[in-house]
Formats: sequence, structure tokens, C-alpha cells
Amino acid sequence: MVQQLARRTDLARLECGCWFCHACVMTAVFDQGGGDDLRTCFMCPKCSQLCVMVERVQKPSGSLVDDPFGGPLRDVAVYQADAQGGFTMADSTWKASYYSATIKDHCLPMIATEPPQTVAEIHKIELRLAQMYRKALAAQVWPKVRAAHETVDSALSALKWDAEAEAFRALIRQGDILLDACRQRLTQANTGSEGPLSVGSKVWIFGLVNGPEYNGLSGRVTEVLPPKTLGNSTKKTRYGVTLSVGGVVSRRRSECPPPRGSAADR
Repeated sequence: MVQQLARRTDLARLECGCWFCHACVMTAVFDQGGGDDLRTCFMCPKCSQLCVMVERVQKPSGSLVDDPFGGPLRDVAVYQADAQGGFTMADSTWKASYYSATIKDHCLPMIATEPPQTVAEIHKIELRLAQMYRKALAAQVWPKVRAAHETVDSALSALKWDAEAEAFRALIRQGDILLDACRQRLTQANTGSEGPLSVGSKVWIFGLVNGPEYNGLSGRVTEVLPPKTLGNSTKKTRYGVTLSVGGVVSRRRSECPPPRGSAADR
């Protein structure tokens, strides 16, 4: 295996401890019915254990970019293989990143078929979770890593390797994927034959930063404020939306993106 991987420039480490070229792992996942999604579980071609890909190591190149499902890139020393299957001294420095299977894949097909109100509620929950994970990374993990290193730079470098930090980063990445899916679903649901937003249009609230308790609710447009007009000094159209919360009428004025039937703070 060492000799087989010696000429490869893109490697994958599996949860079971086996190493393969990245393309070979993609082939194995595809052959086992996983398509091209490396976040799914699959059978290791070597030891037959059910596992996932946990690390990707790539030779630096001008086309090397961050993997959206991988952790931050960090430097690792790569050793040449000798004729006996051992290793010589370090040959060069490559880039590695942790790779985490997303635990929320089962939610993606559901989002594609759920009504907009349900999707907006999922979006609200995921926003809260993302904030919680980011706070935990800053409040729980960073102080421990910083205390173990003399300088901030060395602590930041160590943070890329820290397993607990990567666990939170993976949850954040997974949440971002789910949030994107929610936004796409709401865009698809809110565009179509009904035309642009107008007074009386029904909307679903999602993505509010100021007043997140309104996310997931439905309401109706009561005013349309074009850019640079009285009541709207911004360059985007804003909408007044009336909501009924427990019998209490609430009015919100929010900037709204182009998709019909949505309202969000920006």
C-alpha cells in the first residue's frame, strides 16, 4: 500500500485507519451506492469495516482550495517510501484537513418536500444551534488550547489540530449545509407564477437577526417601500409585514431579497 500511494498527490485516511488515494475512495463510495457524497458511510475496500473518511492530505498546488466539508488546512510532513516499504526522511510539506461525515444528511431530502413554514422553523433552530456551537468553540475550547501555548500564533496553529475544536467546527459546517438547503427550499417555494411581492402577499419569516422569535411565522405584506424613498434610505426594496402572534398583531419592516413570499433582516 505504501508503494501504491507513493506517487499519489491526494490521499484519504479512513476511520478504520486505512489509507487510500482520494479518487479510489470516491470510486468505492460510488460503487456502494453513495453517489459522489463522501460524507456517507461505506465499506472499507481493504478491511471491510463500515467507516467514513476522516482526513484528506493533498500535495500543495495552485488549484488547491478548502473542501467545504473539511476542516481548516494545516501543514503536515510527508515521507518518501523506500524499497522495503519503510519511510525515509520527510520529503515535503503537504496540506491536510480533517473530514467529518455530516450527521444531518437525512434532513436534506425532508427539507426538499416540507412546506415553507416548517422549513423556516428548521432554519430558525439551526441558526440558534450555530450560535451555540460558535460560543462553545470560543468559550470552552479556545481557553484550554491558549493556556497550553506561549503565543497566540502557536495556539491558533494548535487549534487546527485539536479534536474537540474540530468536532465543533464539523457541527458548524453541517449546520451551514442545512441552512443553505433551507434557503434554497424557501427560494424555490417562494418563486413561481405568483409574481413579485405586493401588498397582501403571504410571506414566511426566516433569517431575522433582530427579533429572531418571529422566524418561522407567516404574515402578509402591508407596505412596499422602493429603494431611496420615504421610509427607506437603503438601496434595496423593503417591506412592511403584519404578523399575528397569539392574537396580538405585530408589524415588522424588513429588507426582503428577491424571492417571493419571504422576509428577512439583512
